[in-house]
Amino acid sequence: MASLPSVSGDQGDLRDPTLEELYTGPVRALPDEIQQMPAEDTACTFCGVSYFVFAEVQALQITVKQYKKTFRDFVRFMECERSVARDLRQQVAELKGSFAELVATCSARVKQISEQNEAYCTVKQEALDQLQQLRKELLESESSRRELQILSKRNEEEQKLSHSLVEQKLRNEILHLSSQMESCKLLSQSQQAAFKEENDRDQQLIRELESKFVEGQQQWTAAERQVVTERDVLKQRLLAMNERVELESSTARQLEGQLTAIREELRRVVAASDTERKSSSQMNSEIIQLKHQLQNLEKTRAQLVSENGRYKDDKYKLEDEINTLRLRADQLQGQLSVSTTSTEKIKNQYTRDLEKLRGEHGNEISRLQRDHAKVIEALKASQNNYLEYLKKETVERQAKGEESSRLARLAMENRLKDAERRANEWKDRALQNASQREVNLLQSMLYLVLGTMLKIQFSQ
Repeated sequence: MASLPSVSGDQGDLRDPTLEELYTGPVRALPDEIQQMPAEDTACTFCGVSYFVFAEVQALQITVKQYKKTFRDFVRFMECERSVARDLRQQVAELKGSFAELVATCSARVKQISEQNEAYCTVKQEALDQLQQLRKELLESESSRRELQILSKRNEEEQKLSHSLVEQKLRNEILHLSSQMESCKLLSQSQQAAFKEENDRDQQLIRELESKFVEGQQQWTAAERQVVTERDVLKQRLLAMNERVELESSTARQLEGQLTAIREELRRVVAASDTERKSSSQMNSEIIQLKHQLQNLEKTRAQLVSENGRYKDDKYKLEDEINTLRLRADQLQGQLSVSTTSTEKIKNQYTRDLEKLRGEHGNEISRLQRDHAKVIEALKASQNNYLEYLKKETVERQAKGEESSRLARLAMENRLKDAERRANEWKDRALQNASQREVNLLQSMLYLVLGTMLKIQFSQ
């Protein structure tokens, strides 16, 4: 490496750069007389790279240190802002909790009052419904009592009429049946007398025939057939008479069965009349019970009327309490409207302050962005110029050492890309921190406005 003229810190003598200065750049800036020297006097005889690149690296390192310091200050400021925002969030959470407790207490009180009012309305409505129901039951019981009286009278009249008709019918049937029985008895007696007379005649005839048989035994053979025939005829007549007697006996038995059925029907009618008498007596007892129930309902009605008066007194007391609560609610509404107006004023003031701070912060951010853009553009321009210079030097010295110049060019391109990447990272980081700072500032202002509103409302 060729010697590079340099000025020492005390004597100003020229010297060669050290190994550390070759890799990291000079610790101090180059003097003005060195910076004004031509490129061929400051170029390295081995690689052809000018020593001015170390001065540029040193300037870039100083700029980087300044940016790092600015970023550290900005980070400390952001940490402070975050701690303030956390405190404000905690205060807002506490105020929200106290406000929620107050709202819950008020809502619970309002709900309790509404429940008491609903319970009173329900009790009142139930009492009115019971009173209406009792009135309806009284009217229905009165109408049913009248209907029962009318029905009982009608049933008594119908029973009397039916009893008289049934008794008359039974008397007529009994007379008719008794007359039929008498006629049947007379007929059976006459038939029995006729049968006896005929039997007596037959017996007399048999006796005469026997006497004739005894007297005319000699004529027996001739008259035997005639006697047998007559005997058969008489037997047939006797059988017919027996059948007629049995028929008359069965007819008499049927008449006796009919008479028994009529007697059973008569007993059943008498039992039905007794049952109707019992039912009428039971209806009379039910009417008496309904009268007692009516008296009890009258007593209950009087009690309900007295309870209704007591409920009316309670209603008036509750109405007075409701009016008092309404007046209190109107007062609270007025206080709330006043606090809302003051809160709106404070909110508008904070909004104006916030807009002002936002404008100032936007101007500062835009200024910083312009400064960053200018610095980055200048850095890119200087790097591009130096790269062009290096390319020219590389083309000129390609014949001497093509491989070494290529390596040096690649190294410088890598360093240039690294510098551009770092510059872009610093730019993005600066923009991100600036936008984050604006967002945090807006959030802190909103939290401050909300906390002030809650404090005003809680104090009222």
